[in-house]
Amino acid sequence: AERIRQQPWSSDMVLVAVTGWGQEEDRYRAEAAGFDAHFVKPVDPLELMRRVSSIREARVASGPA
Repeated sequence: AERIRQQPWSSDMVLVAVTGWGQEEDRYRAEAAGFDAHFVKPVDPLELMRRVSSIREARVASGPA
């Protein structure tokens, strides 16, 4: 995520970490790396879609970065 976020083409991307690690430190590290959300496996596909949609809507509402 860190490397992707350094690229100009990544500004509109929603990056989601899907992992088997779910401690608070794991969530913090995912956020610090540039992920927009962190999910612990198994992931509910509907919740994943809702979260991605919510992130995208918030970005549209806030305008260009």
